[in-house]
Amino acid sequence: MRKLVLIMLIMLPLWSMGQNVSLSGVEDVFTYENGQIKTKEKFINTIPVLNRDDLTPYKLNKSFDVYTTDKNKYIVKFLRYNGWETEAGDADIIRVYNAPNSMIFELKDDGNSSWSCRQFQYDSIDGCFFEIPLQEDAKALLFLGHTYASDPQAITIVVLHQNTATLVFNKMFYLNDISLKDHSIFISEKIDESYSVQAVIPEDNNKYKIYPKDGVLKIEQIGGRKKIYAPEK
Repeated sequence: MRKLVLIMLIMLPLWSMGQNVSLSGVEDVFTYENGQIKTKEKFINTIPVLNRDDLTPYKLNKSFDVYTTDKNKYIVKFLRYNGWETEAGDADIIRVYNAPNSMIFELKDDGNSSWSCRQFQYDSIDGCFFEIPLQEDAKALLFLGHTYASDPQAITIVVLHQNTATLVFNKMFYLNDISLKDHSIFISEKIDESYSVQAVIPEDNNKYKIYPKDGVLKIEQIGGRKKIYAPEK
């Protein structure tokens, strides 16, 4: 049994450790400072760089045009590592361009996970990411990591703003639901019993809601054992 547990831990990407977040009421996932996006370290797990010469040249898998409300165009590209074209997922690398040959953002997988289009089909979303309008010149993109067995998946959010692209959220969670009506995202630290046959005691499962408001993304805890912002009785 001990060997099995060790194997399961090794399969998870190292950057997945510490996915829980400590909140103080409703918080901004990011803020604006002098017109620039300011991120919060606790919402971003850094992915180790996979330095291997045999992974290049990268292979373009998919390309998408994305527009903010003010009609500013961005190009999102999904790439695979060389020789990994038949592996699970759709992207080992996510790149964003604000012109055909002007890359403004790149995020690489560490070789233990990948981002997937198929994950969105469960929520009847046609595409490889979920667009969340924030304001005239800003839009958030939600990318979902490929799921392995009952492991959590990468919840990755990139914000497009004034010809920049910024990683504002990157954690391993279970995606419970996506609201197409108000662009809300519901995630939890453990498998939610409402969406799985694997029962989980609600009080022992921290659940969060991420949603757009006032030009940014808000996050609040909506269930679990650490509802620290609940008013005292």
